[in-house]
Amino acid sequence: MTNRDISKESNIAKQSDRTTAIARIEPKAPPVLIEEWVVWEFDTLVHTNGIDFRTEDLHDLLKKDLGEQGTPVNIFLSPDARWIIEGARARIKFEKDFRSRVVATLKDSPYTDIQFIAGIDYFGDSNWANIQMMLVVQPESISLPPRPAAPKKKTAQPLLPTEAIVVMALLAGGLLFTGNSALQFLGCIGIIGTVVLFGISQKDVNEAASANALADSRYESEVDRWREEKVEIELEQEELKKHRLSRCFKRDDLRVFHSVMIKSTAKIITDEIFNKGATIAEESEDTDESSPIPSMKDKLFSKAAKFEG
Repeated sequence: MTNRDISKESNIAKQSDRTTAIARIEPKAPPVLIEEWVVWEFDTLVHTNGIDFRTEDLHDLLKKDLGEQGTPVNIFLSPDARWIIEGARARIKFEKDFRSRVVATLKDSPYTDIQFIAGIDYFGDSNWANIQMMLVVQPESISLPPRPAAPKKKTAQPLLPTEAIVVMALLAGGLLFTGNSALQFLGCIGIIGTVVLFGISQKDVNEAASANALADSRYESEVDRWREEKVEIELEQEELKKHRLSRCFKRDDLRVFHSVMIKSTAKIITDEIFNKGATIAEESEDTDESSPIPSMKDKLFSKAAKFEG
């Protein structure tokens, strides 16, 4: 099957060589598929009988057809759609297998979490291919603001070491007990000078300590607000997940979008694959129990011939 990363080893499907005037625009980000967000999926195993019709060709004809109908849909071609699965210890694991997929979204709609994704994977150079269509409703992730950074501590050194000031104070104090009035006067001056020097020397240290205490207080307040906002965002994210398929106008748009996309896609595939000699070997459908999407089993390609091996 198509795998961009290991294409040299697996004889995968090649991209279409057909020239086209249709602009092939990649989505802002490649679709990242998560099983729990797939509300409907339809796979058709096809015996191609040599028919070569690729995902890129489907994109071009689908974009042309929907454009001519004036359908409010954006059509993109992503060369690197991939799945995310849950690995050991509930760790998120990105699959290394990339595949080309048509991606459709509603144009000018508030429901940006709805996507239709389709692709055709050829089994090497054999006459076998798998046609895959799915409808994804994946709630957009609400960004959590970064946790406030701890403030950088201010550092300051006294002008004079404490030890030097202590020595000066002891010397000045000693002069007070000499019994000499002149020396006692010098001792008083020394004591006063020592106190003044100590205050000046500790000024920067005290200011730094005060600034650090204020910064710590602000930081704790910011962290508390961040924690409160984090809880609110997590609750809102859970609400989005819980009500992504709740009854509202979104469900109506989802049904219409699904019907338009699968009918246009099925018509193109029927014309370009089944009407030219390909046959159906097997069909499978998976639908989310809470999904409003009706079953399409035995309806999409009902007129296509069945493969008889």
